[in-house]
Amino acid sequence: MSTIIFRKLCFGYSGIDLFTNLDLVLDTHWRTALVGRNGRGKTTLLRLIAGELHPEKGSLTRDCNPRLFHRTQNSPSDATSESLFNVVLDGIAPYRAWEARMDSLLQQNSDAALKAYAEIQEDYVHHGGYEIRAQLEKELTRVGLPSSLWQRRFASLSGGERTRAKTASLFAANNSFALIDEPTNHLDLKGRQQLAEYLCSQSGFLLASHDRQLLGHTTNHVLALNRSNVSLEKGSYVQWR
Repeated sequence: MSTIIFRKLCFGYSGIDLFTNLDLVLDTHWRTALVGRNGRGKTTLLRLIAGELHPEKGSLTRDCNPRLFHRTQNSPSDATSESLFNVVLDGIAPYRAWEARMDSLLQQNSDAALKAYAEIQEDYVHHGGYEIRAQLEKELTRVGLPSSLWQRRFASLSGGERTRAKTASLFAANNSFALIDEPTNHLDLKGRQQLAEYLCSQSGFLLASHDRQLLGHTTNHVLALNRSNVSLEKGSYVQWR
C-alpha cells in the first residue's frame, strides 16, 4: 500500500492559517474527491503533496510519485509546434533529451563518455524510459485521444484535448499518483463523459472539482476541507452529500 502522510502539518499565507496541525493519511489506491469552498486550500493541498510548496511546520511524506495538473497550469510548450505526443512525453521527464545525450556519448566511445552514459541511463531507467512510450500510448487511447491526433501540433488542439492529454500523462509515469485540479473547465459534455470513464478505470487519484457529476461518478472517498476541520470519509461524493 502506498500512502501520503501528513503529521502536524502547518501552512498558511500572509498570516492566515490554512492548515494547522493537520494529521492525515491518504491511500493512493483511493479515488478521492477533494472538496471545500473556494479559499479553503484545495489547490494549496495539492501543491504541498506535489512538492511545489513546503510545510511551515510538521511533515509530509509520500512513497509515490505525485504528479499535478491544475486549471491554471500553462507552459511554453502549450504554444509549441511540437506534437501532442512529444509535449506530454517531455512533460513527464526529459526522455528525448536523455536519449539524444546518450546517443552522442556512445559515438564518442571514451571512458569518460561511457561513464557519463551510465549515469544518464540510470535516470532514464529509473523513470521508465524504455517503457514510457508504450504506457503513454495506452493512456492517451484510454482517455479518448486516437493515434491520429498524436502527431498533431499541440498548439492546434482544443483546450479540451490538451486537458485530456495532460491528464493522461499523469498516469503514465512509474509509481505515479495523479493530483487533478478542476479538469473540466475546457471540456464539452462528450469530453467530460470521456474523462469520467477514464478516471473510473484508474486505481487512484486525488481530484478537486466543482463538477458534482464528475465527483459523484468517479470517486470512492471524500476529503473535505471544512471551515473548522479536515474530514476524510469512505464512500462516493453522492453518498457524502
